This record gives sequence, structure tokens and C-alpha cells, in this order.
Amino acid sequence: MPPIIVVEGDTIPEVWERSIIELSARGEPYQGKDKDNLGKAGRVAQMVMRINKPNKEPRVHKCFPAEPREVLEYAEDLIMGLDQRGWDYTYHGQIFDKHGNQMLRAVAILSQKPTTNKAHIVVGNPLIVDVEKGLHGPCLQTITLHLRERDGLQLDFDTTWRVRNSINAAFMNLFALSELQNHACKLMSDAIGKPVSAGPMTDYTVHYNYNSSDVPWVQSLLNQVKRTDRFWSTEELKEIVKLMQDE
Repeated sequence: MPPIIVVEGDTIPEVWERSIIELSARGEPYQGKDKDNLGKAGRVAQMVMRINKPNKEPRVHKCFPAEPREVLEYAEDLIMGLDQRGWDYTYHGQIFDKHGNQMLRAVAILSQKPTTNKAHIVVGNPLIVDVEKGLHGPCLQTITLHLRERDGLQLDFDTTWRVRNSINAAFMNLFALSELQNHACKLMSDAIGKPVSAGPMTDYTVHYNYNSSDVPWVQSLLNQVKRTDRFWSTEELKEIVKLMQDE
């Protein structure tokens, strides 16, 4: 049975990095999608990631396997719904469109009763799952909002996931969810007429994994752990994206 691993820290990149370190050291052997090579060099576990200060810089890890612009585009699409490539579902659609605007509904519930545990967004949908057709439905299942007093009002985000690749998906998910949390803070502040900042984000994945073919990325990340220049601030990321677009 896969172990339960808990990692905690202040920033997104340090917590994501710790999740990979702990998954590599303590995860159960996992073959995953790699049926023909490398055996069971992958790893799987149940993972809880607690990010105490999601907006604290630096917020970006350099070792994610994507173009820098993709981090910003993915976060923007989650909030704005700009990707029109004909997916079976999108997180934006599940949160803001398919079932009404669940974010506004959750904010309204919290504004009426700040201590409630019912400010809940359901993203997973069993009706769109068809394994024979390759339709597995959203990996993200739920988002729960909590309003708490800590030297001012803070909005906490709790998320649950059925499955997630720790290398190819988790970092960009965390960054995008942090941006969604900031969006929710603004909505909440407008609703109650008081400043609201981002509180801790707690992220739970039932099946947190990397495949055998992801091992080179894992090793690359592990080799960088002692480097002091392995993170970017959000502004540094934006500047890098701008420079690449100008080339």
C-alpha cells in the first residue's frame, strides 16, 4: 500500500521540491504508463502538501518540465478560460461554467457565514468518465475555501486530487491554484468590504506519482537541491517570458 507522506513549507517551489525528494525516498515502486522499459523505477504515494505562504517569493522552481510561458498561460487559463482547443473538460469550465459559477457561489456562502465548511467547489464529475474511450475525468476533485482571522482575514484553500504526476503536472497545478486563490481573495474582499489575503494552501493527492520515464527529471531536480539559484520570483519569470517573446 502506498505510504502517506506529508510535506510543509512556506513557498510553492520549496514544498513541491520536498514532495519529490520524499516521494523518491519513500514512495512505493511504480511502473505507471511505462510498460516496456525501466521496470518499476517510478514511485507512488499519497501526498499532502501544505504551503503556508503561497504568495511568498520566490514562487517558481526552475526544474519544471515546461516552457516558462506555459506556467503563466496555464494559470491564466484556469481563471479566464482562454484555452479553446476542444478538451473533454477544463478546470475553468468545471469551476466557472458547467455547474454555474461555483467560485462565486462559494464566496457568497462564506460572506454570509464566515465559519462555514460548506464553501465547496466540486470539480470531479463521474458522468464524464468513460475508461473504454480514454475519458478519465478531472484529476482535481474538490476545492474548499475557509475564511480565517490571522492578523487580518485570510482565505485558505484546500484541494483534493484523485491522481497527479508529480513532475509533469504538480508544480504548474500549485502555481495556478495559488493564482486562483488570489482571484478568490479579491472576490471575497469585494463581497464583504474588507481586505482578504491568501492563507495556507493544503493539497492532498490520493495517487501522487512519477513514471519510470520521469526518473531523469527527478534526478535533475535532486541534483539542484543545494543550489541557491534554483528558484525564480514571479517577476523574474514574467521578465524571462517577455525576453523570449521579443527574440
